Amino acid sequence: MPGRDGHPLQPAGAGRGLALAASVFALAIIGALVVAAFFAARQELRVGLNSRASLRALAAAEAGLDATIVEVTGGMPDSMTVGDSTVFSGSLGNGTAGAYGGTMLRLNSELFLIRAVGSDPTGSARRRLAVLVRLKAAEQPMAAALTTAGPVEVRGSARLDGIDMDPPGWECPARVPDTVPDVAPAGEGLDWDALVAIAAKTYPAGGAGLLGPLAPVGTVTTCDAASPDNWGEPRRPAVVAGCAGYYPIVYAAGDLRISGGVGQGLLLVAGDLEISGGAEFYGPVVVRGTLRMTGMGGHLVGGVEAGAADLASGGAAGSTGITYSSCVVSRVLGRNPGLRRVRERSWAELPWG
Repeated sequence: MPGRDGHPLQPAGAGRGLALAASVFALAIIGALVVAAFFAARQELRVGLNSRASLRALAAAEAGLDATIVEVTGGMPDSMTVGDSTVFSGSLGNGTAGAYGGTMLRLNSELFLIRAVGSDPTGSARRRLAVLVRLKAAEQPMAAALTTAGPVEVRGSARLDGIDMDPPGWECPARVPDTVPDVAPAGEGLDWDALVAIAAKTYPAGGAGLLGPLAPVGTVTTCDAASPDNWGEPRRPAVVAGCAGYYPIVYAAGDLRISGGVGQGLLLVAGDLEISGGAEFYGPVVVRGTLRMTGMGGHLVGGVEAGAADLASGGAAGSTGITYSSCVVSRVLGRNPGLRRVRERSWAELPWG
């Protein structure tokens, strides 16, 4: 029925019904958009968390590789036969930043394959890496019992001996004795920076003070490398057999004093070195400052590079001093080759399967 203006009449409330329907539809659209935005934000958060967990796992795996390359110095790589493997594990930040574990396999006389699995602190992500490393032996054998660029003073019954000596029980290979001068001017020398970088024991400047007596700590089959005064077992027959093959690289960033005991390995001292109390050390010794030996019985076997030297003894002739031994130098340097990543294609991420 038409109205007064000729348009059809609409039922009462029809406009309000259309407005309500439009409002409901708009709310539905807004709700859908909110849900979609919430879903997208949640997915983005999950992706971010997963990415962070994956990166933490990758960092843990890389730390496992790096830590193993550093920590295997001191003779372990050279003591492994081809085909042998060893297991390692550790954590970052006491476990708060991730953990790692893996194996090191000896492939041949020079190459090792290290595989590490890293996980994030929650254990929700894991990454597996592998690296090829090669043994690299330290070079430059000692040219004399004592090599120095500074003054040398030998007093009392102390002595320097360049006659090549094989320590009893060390099973040195048969060879023509390699006698060298008692004292020689400083030459090229050992690679200081490379050896410091792989040192197994480090004493900070001003923090070492007086060490000793040095003594191996372990059993017939084990060696406690963490003990600060354990520098291996040079005696033969060995009193602590488990440490007979432990030849640590020891680095003192400042002055170092050693009183009594026995040790072996490679000793690097950035400051002055004082030997007293009959201490005996077998292996190359590099002192950038002055080497001082006092008292009775102190003995360095292998070879020494020093900025200067002052040797004094009141005991029996030869009881204090330095004795050259190519066998000891070769044994220590051969057992501390260090591991170096091969230059090409050394690193890879292993798939899970």
